[in-house]
Formats: sequence, C-alpha cells, structure tokens
Amino acid sequence: MGDRTPQPAERERRWAEIHGRMEAVADLLSRQGSVASRLTRGGARLHSVRFVEAVEGRRRQRAIYVGADEVLVLRARDLIGQYRERERWTREAEEAARFVSASSALLRRTPSTRHGESTRRAECRAARGPASGNKKVEQGNGRVGTKVVAIGFTGHPAVAPVVQHRRGS
Repeated sequence: MGDRTPQPAERERRWAEIHGRMEAVADLLSRQGSVASRLTRGGARLHSVRFVEAVEGRRRQRAIYVGADEVLVLRARDLIGQYRERERWTREAEEAARFVSASSALLRRTPSTRHGESTRRAECRAARGPASGNKKVEQGNGRVGTKVVAIGFTGHPAVAPVVQHRRGS
C-alpha cells in the first residue's frame, strides 16, 4: 500500500476530506499543531496532522489522518502555513491599530502654551498660523540680528533669536 500511487480522482477526494477537517479546526492550527509521521511495522511511513483541542475544560490530543501520499502531506503542511500566515497578518494589523491609536492620543496632548507664556499670548501666536520665516531687525545699538516672526506647529520657535544686547555702550 505504501508504494501504490493513488489515482488523481482518489487523491482529490481524499484531499477534500482532509481539507474539510482541517478547515473545521483552522483556528487551532493557526496557533499550534504540525504534521507528524510514524513508521509502521511494514516499513510504510504514515502522516497525520496532530493538534490539541480543549474539550469540557480538558486538553485532548487530536489527529487528522493524512496517509502515505507525499502530495497530500505537502498540501497539509502548506495549508497549516497559510493558517499561520493569516494569523500573523491579523496580529500585525491589530498591533498597527494599537500603535496608531496611541500615536493619535499622544498628538492630541501637545502643549498649547510655552513655559512662562500666558494663554492669551499662545492664542495670538496660534492665530498667526504656521511659521513664515525670520526677519532681519536693527536694534537701537546698531547690531543686526534675526527675530522669530511665527511659530511652527510644534509650539517651538522655528529659529531661536540671535539678538545680542550690549550694555554700557
């Protein structure tokens, strides 16, 4: 029986049966289980899909007989791989959704005022809009520096002022 190659119709019928049984426990196979093999006394290598199922609060080891047909064994292994890939994609999508949720919550908590700034001044600063650049200004002592004219969306100056005051001249 181990050397006999099944006819295509018989193989497909057998695969439909195995596939149906595996689909019924796909949620379990996506997390655990494997294709196991054993050697009979006659020397034939037989395969089965083994997994654990909880029944009435107790763990029961289950098996789906695959047989000696290597084509069916490869199909069973591929199907388990597909279940695991689907589970991995689901898990990654859930993790990405949690990340986006946490990130948006963090962005909503950006500070509305700078340290030491009044709420009224922060409102005026926000009303000016996004950063529009720096302007050169001349101070009373003749030195030229830059003055921040608008603030970016982070609430921090786009460029720190580079104005120096000279005393005693």
